[in-house]
Amino acid sequence: MLGTTRAGVGRADRAVGLLLANGQAWDQLSADDHTMLAHLGPPHGPLMTWLEARLHEHGPQPWAVLREALRGHEHEHFAIRQGDLAAQSPDPDAEAAELAEVMTRLRIEHLKAQESEAIARAPTEPAQLQRYRELQELRKALEHRIGDPTL
Repeated sequence: MLGTTRAGVGRADRAVGLLLANGQAWDQLSADDHTMLAHLGPPHGPLMTWLEARLHEHGPQPWAVLREALRGHEHEHFAIRQGDLAAQSPDPDAEAAELAEVMTRLRIEHLKAQESEAIARAPTEPAQLQRYRELQELRKALEHRIGDPTL
């Protein structure tokens, strides 16, 4: 798991829920974010791929409509649990801020994984050391931006 946002709910779980409950938030994410979310392991990645396809085909839809559209999906129960949890929030502005923070933390975790991969490949591919430094710089900038360099 990529860490937690609150007890028992992982960051990736929360991102799924927030995006299902507010499909318009998808457009606020970068193409890199879309790719990162789609490449998360199950159930997160497959649900994000499903959501992206659904948004392209139908545009943003209310959670109630998406909930029905998920019937029969391999990860239906997980998606409904996360979407229902996110849909309970009465404050869309707070949701947007939370999604931004969750995505930043997911990016940091993704960069850490890429750093580890670069270091592992460095003995046979010396150029990976430079890649590691670049990834580390990006990660530290993100950590500084959210004010938590101890991630």
